[in-house]
Amino acid sequence: MLRGHEYLLVDGYNVSNQWLEVGFLQPGELEFVRQQLITLLSSLAGFWDVQCLLVFDAHLVKENLGSSEQIDPQLCVIFTPENQTADSVIERLAVSLAATQKSVLVCTSDKAEQNTVLTQGASRISAREFLLEVKQAKQEMNNNYSRHPATLQRSWLEDNLPADVKAALNDMRKKK
Repeated sequence: MLRGHEYLLVDGYNVSNQWLEVGFLQPGELEFVRQQLITLLSSLAGFWDVQCLLVFDAHLVKENLGSSEQIDPQLCVIFTPENQTADSVIERLAVSLAATQKSVLVCTSDKAEQNTVLTQGASRISAREFLLEVKQAKQEMNNNYSRHPATLQRSWLEDNLPADVKAALNDMRKKK
C-alpha cells in the first residue's frame, strides 16, 4: 500500500493515540510517545523510500507560530501554529502535493479528513491499516538486514601476507 507513493502525510496524535490503545507504542509522557513515533517513521520512511510529513496538533498553544524540523532526508516533523489543526494542515498539504501530480497517501482514522483528501486526489490509510504495514515492514527489515550468513568468511591481514613475512612475525611471537 505504501510503496509507490511519493509522500506520506501522518496525523501524529491520531496515529499515536490509536497505537497506544493497542499496545504498539509504550505509554508515557507526551514527548516520549511522540519520539517513539518519530524514531519509527524515520527508519521506515527510508525503507519505503517515501517523503514523510508527520504533523502534530499544537493549535491550542497560545501564541504558537508553529514549527517544522527536518529530522532526516525523508522525515519532516511539523507542529501546527495556533488555531490550525493537524487536519487542516494535512488537507492543505495533500491538495498542494496532489496538484503537482505527486502521489500522496494520508494516514489518519478521522473519517471526515479521509473523505476530504480522497476528493482532492490523495489516497488514505487508517491508523489500524498503517500499523499492519509498519509491522510488515519491520519484519521485512529484520529478515533482510539482521541476518548474518552462517559461514561468515573473515579476511584477516595475516591471510594476505607473503610467507616470509608470516614466518618472521611468527618468530617474533615465539620470542615473547
